[in-house]
Amino acid sequence: SGSMNLYICDNELGGRVVVENNNYLLCDGNTYPSDGLNHVAVQTNNQNVNGDTLMDVDARPEVGADETLLPHVNKEQFVGMERKTKVRGTDFDVYTYITDEAKRNDYVFVAPGAYAVDTPCRMKQSESNTTVYAYGVYGEAQEGYTTHLHVESAENVTVKGITVGYKRQSCGQVYVLEKLTGGRVRCITGAGMVNDFSATNGNLFVTSAVGFQRSGDFYALTDSHILAASHQKDGTIMISLNTDLADIIEPGDLLTCRLAKADVTVLTAYSSNIYYKDITAYGIAASGCFMERQNKTAVTYYRAADTTRSGEIITEEEYLRYEALELEYNVDLEISIDGQERFRGSPAHIGSIDATHVIRCTQGSQIISSLFENMCDDGTNQKGNHARLYRVQDNGDGTTTLVYKPNFARCNKDAYGVTYNYKNGLCSPFAVGERVYVYNANGELYCDTEALSATTQVGVKKSTVVGNETEMVLYAVTVSTDALNPAALEGYDLDDDNWADEGKVLVDNMSQASNGFLFDNMLIQNVRSRGLLIKSSDGVIKNCTFRNIAKLAVSLLYELYYGESGVTQNVVITRNLIDNVGFGLSEVGMYYHYPIGVQGLGGTVVDENHLLCRDIEISYNKIINTVRKPFVHIGDDDPNNYAVYLRSVMNVRVIGNDFGTIVDDGLGPATYGGIRLQGAMNIEISDNTYGPDTPFELYVAGDHYKNVYGSDVVFDGVPQFPDTND
Repeated sequence: SGSMNLYICDNELGGRVVVENNNYLLCDGNTYPSDGLNHVAVQTNNQNVNGDTLMDVDARPEVGADETLLPHVNKEQFVGMERKTKVRGTDFDVYTYITDEAKRNDYVFVAPGAYAVDTPCRMKQSESNTTVYAYGVYGEAQEGYTTHLHVESAENVTVKGITVGYKRQSCGQVYVLEKLTGGRVRCITGAGMVNDFSATNGNLFVTSAVGFQRSGDFYALTDSHILAASHQKDGTIMISLNTDLADIIEPGDLLTCRLAKADVTVLTAYSSNIYYKDITAYGIAASGCFMERQNKTAVTYYRAADTTRSGEIITEEEYLRYEALELEYNVDLEISIDGQERFRGSPAHIGSIDATHVIRCTQGSQIISSLFENMCDDGTNQKGNHARLYRVQDNGDGTTTLVYKPNFARCNKDAYGVTYNYKNGLCSPFAVGERVYVYNANGELYCDTEALSATTQVGVKKSTVVGNETEMVLYAVTVSTDALNPAALEGYDLDDDNWADEGKVLVDNMSQASNGFLFDNMLIQNVRSRGLLIKSSDGVIKNCTFRNIAKLAVSLLYELYYGESGVTQNVVITRNLIDNVGFGLSEVGMYYHYPIGVQGLGGTVVDENHLLCRDIEISYNKIINTVRKPFVHIGDDDPNNYAVYLRSVMNVRVIGNDFGTIVDDGLGPATYGGIRLQGAMNIEISDNTYGPDTPFELYVAGDHYKNVYGSDVVFDGVPQFPDTND
């Protein structure tokens, strides 16, 4: 009774739990005697409660997330607390203590408190089969931006309860004080934050990745960049912006950008059965907060939170300085005095680039009842990587060897551990029986078969890429000759090492593409880019709430430019609530994007060998508060004013969705469409609900389609979508 931050977890109990008048209570994983008595917990007047002892963790509403089950984060828990350098009773810092104990024990218990950390907690094979209890523990990186938890080649590792973060904020954040002429604005760094926000200094912040936020909001309206920045003698910063952005920005608004060098919070590599429960991260920018690379099995996240922290304690002198600026410029810089009479700085408005970033894993993430918010890129990027076909060798015995090489893309190390002096991408090595997928950059399939051999290294190719001479390692895998169409590959310059474009042939290991993912009961909100960016197959997205997402809530998308594979197949998107999505502005003032998008490679060719993105279900989702975008025209090629966009896809069911209504934006009669098709085959559209002002002809629009059917495309008994390639 009467506790703050109380954890009652994983106990074997002889009776019921009685809890009253507690705040931030976690009661989970407890077991009871099988004596036939009633051991249901008794709870009264508790706030911010979590855990299966106190609630039904499987409860789901008809659409969207059950937000009562999401992690309740007390952002004030560690504010002002002394940062310990050693674990109580030992000579170890907290991360060394964890790894040392894990070598000898199946269970590691960390004394609650706030700990200063400078090096990662590295768990390798010798630390396998360990459960770490770190409830009420905060690991805070003091200098630079160290990785916190690094699990490599370990198995059966569970981490519970820990919070991680950094002494200084992991994002750039300035407030606009006044608008000047020529696209210039005078700004001030958030109180208590690092004062380095300059386009000429790329060491700290990435000022080519800038978001613009209205005063008080935590979501960005734009993708933008800074043209120039200079620090003034009075401590303010003069920033030059694109004129279109400068026209709409107002005093009190914010400019935010991601950190240039922060590492990931959690990196797992070549590991299996990793489980994170009740873990919180305070904004890790520059890459992903929870990074997975080449795991054997999925990482499971349960009640994980990637969020931003409250304002730092600042001096009275700094507080008074910012208070004077508020009065001088009539803006809110979000400083405060808390209940303990402490002076507090500005809260962080953005944190991680991606909450999860998953690359070339055997199985994708399993994320349940978790909170991702205030992203400066995507909620997740779930993907594989492709390689480039280099040579085809017929072995004369019914087999053919495919020789492939790295692709010039944004990836510093290839899947085989080889580092190059230029950036490259590569699919995961093949094992016998894994799925070999060969296709061109226009989405035309040449080979889909099983590997008859494991990947081998077969040579080195000297190359010059962007002015750098280097050696590219060549790799090979063997397939059945009957599974390949060599004639289709004639005319390609396979020796070219430039960026993947229309003249390239790509190689994927579809068995190591982070497939089989799950997003269940998630709240993803305040995101500058996309809620879920998916480039993997065999996944489910269900009962999630997407709120304040600038671009798409759910995007199944191939990003060829980045070398990120995305041949997405067998995905279910169901019973999600999508609220205020797709409002993002580009730098030239045009709105773009839409709630749900499925976009395969290539254009609008309606042929099953070109429609590699396939077998998708979009069902029983609800879309509300959609903003109609000006500057576009319903029926044109631009799909912005539609709820669902399907391009270069086949075998898609869009059933039972509520496409909602638009926000009154003062632009005249409301017109908002349902589904836009461009290059689509075998599409069922049935039993969806459209906006009350949406005419039938805008339920579905499109061109280049075949076999579009369902109750929503029949008017007065006549099907409205005869097959066409026009």
